[in-house]
Amino acid sequence: MNNTGKQLEQLVKEIEQLLLPKGFNVSANKNIFNDEGVQVAEFDIEISGQLGSSSIKSLIECRDRPSKGSAPGSWIEQLVGRRSRFKFNKVMAVSTSGFADSAITYAKTEGIDLRSLENLSPKFIADWFLPTHMELFSQNGELTHARLIPEKGINDDIFNSLSEIIVNDLGKKTILVSTETGEKLSIVDAWRGVLNKMTSSFDGLEPNGESKKIAINANYNDENSRYKIITPNGPVHITNIIYVAELSIKTSKIPISRITQYKDVDNKKAISQTVSFEPTIGDKNVTINFHKLKEKGNTVVTIQAQSK
Repeated sequence: MNNTGKQLEQLVKEIEQLLLPKGFNVSANKNIFNDEGVQVAEFDIEISGQLGSSSIKSLIECRDRPSKGSAPGSWIEQLVGRRSRFKFNKVMAVSTSGFADSAITYAKTEGIDLRSLENLSPKFIADWFLPTHMELFSQNGELTHARLIPEKGINDDIFNSLSEIIVNDLGKKTILVSTETGEKLSIVDAWRGVLNKMTSSFDGLEPNGESKKIAINANYNDENSRYKIITPNGPVHITNIIYVAELSIKTSKIPISRITQYKDVDNKKAISQTVSFEPTIGDKNVTINFHKLKEKGNTVVTIQAQSK
């Protein structure tokens, strides 16, 4: 578990959100400011919603400090104060290293719910999760060349400055500007957008087999939905881009990254068990969680992707 606690917060947020009825809002890492604009608090997870004719607000705070030992009673005291100050109806504390006896006793007195998140070995999930790895199929389209065709009728000065920009570009500079959204993209970004719409291009390729070379002429006929390049001598619209690329399909085995159990400290009952995989797909770090919800008896899959 990452010492920053962000993985813990995300996991707890997912589980609690799956257990909530519809209509409740769950937010993470919410910053609270006073009237002068100074940050006075940060809430790990806040739950809000309508219960009957009343609005309720709950707070979940997470602690991932294995090197510090069990969560102390002083932490629970802080949460009691936070509940009072920010008018929460309910507060829950989640720890990856358990709770000291003083923390458990004080939490019961003050009505603070306690949850633990502990690591499990594969034998504890053998009754519902048999795979030991996930096989990832990755469709790769490596751009090897791109030819940009500008609108007709541009003068020599603009053409020369456009040529200089393109020659100095390695495909990763954001030289393209969308005429529709104003978003800045690289040629590689534009190629990915085209490739994502042409998955049939991979038909016939064998996983881990030979690649194939393709050339695609992408037409951008609509001047309100194309790209332009801003040059020192004025903007130039791009009417076509010819992409040349190598397509391949690769497979890889992704092992289980962790197995955890989310448990009620008071009654010692498991709320959920989670099997996690953490593949890297393109430029994204992806987390795939299989949550076995004990009370409901079903398994839910969640996927989250973040840029590297």
